[in-house]
Amino acid sequence: GLLAVGVSVLRFSVRGSIRKPCALHGWTAAFVVWASLSLAWTRDAAMTLSRMGSYVQLSIMAWLIWELARTEKRWTALLYAYCMGACVSSIEAISNLAMGVSVASGNAQDVYTRYAPSGFDQNEFALLLALSIPMAVYLLTLRQSLKAATLCWAQLLLGTVAILLTGSRAGVISLAVAFTILPFALPMLRGWKRRICWVALPCVAVCAVLLVPATTWERLLTTG
Repeated sequence: GLLAVGVSVLRFSVRGSIRKPCALHGWTAAFVVWASLSLAWTRDAAMTLSRMGSYVQLSIMAWLIWELARTEKRWTALLYAYCMGACVSSIEAISNLAMGVSVASGNAQDVYTRYAPSGFDQNEFALLLALSIPMAVYLLTLRQSLKAATLCWAQLLLGTVAILLTGSRAGVISLAVAFTILPFALPMLRGWKRRICWVALPCVAVCAVLLVPATTWERLLTTG
């Protein structure tokens, strides 16, 4: 991240101009300021500072994308990169399932098994993967190579299973919201892609039932 910022600053200094921010950047900045004000009443200053750092980084990233990815080719490449990273992380979560490496919850009374890559919080990981679902579906509506389409289909399958493996109820809700893009995207899919979609969706459901442990399903089906 720091390397990208450094290169961008160098680019700006050479060009001498930047792209005019839009209203979204103003709302993003306002949110960061509001989150910073929560230091006045937070009970966990360390956690709040950590969150503030994450919000600032995300704001900078959003601005860098706005500044550097000005063409459809560039921001489409970013979507593919995100889906590829999400696919790799999904594979790691499923590998942890195969090896029996679950995430410790810190609660001795928690009997549910949850899986995520090392270094990831289960809930945050599930939300990050949920973001990749509409990206993958959108990319499928574009003209693309067979390899690119395979990446998107793979992420729809692996990402869905990995989200369920986290045992995150917020992640499952986000997954459900992400899949609401399908009714709008299906009419835009070409013939062979549409046929694959009708085959892939049942495959996703079958893999979810077969791979996700019963204890994880028990947690997902609870509300407390």
